[in-house]
Amino acid sequence: MCYNRFFHKNQSLKTCKVKEYLEEIGYFQEIETPHTYLCGCGHRFKFDHTYSLCPNCQTKYVIHPSKAHQPEHILKVGIQ
Repeated sequence: MCYNRFFHKNQSLKTCKVKEYLEEIGYFQEIETPHTYLCGCGHRFKFDHTYSLCPNCQTKYVIHPSKAHQPEHILKVGIQ
């Protein structure tokens, strides 16, 4: 089952390219994003880096590399 989705606000498109994506962005780069995000579980949290965990359900999110200038574009990696 594919857990990977690109999110723009509350809309999503399925994708299954997480491995290539994580390699492409270098995974641990930091980025300034003062925005908050609404997780699929309904919890809203602050997204501080290129990756973040929802504190409620522990789903990991990362920012899509081609949309780094638009931090609202994030990729749901899946529950860890």
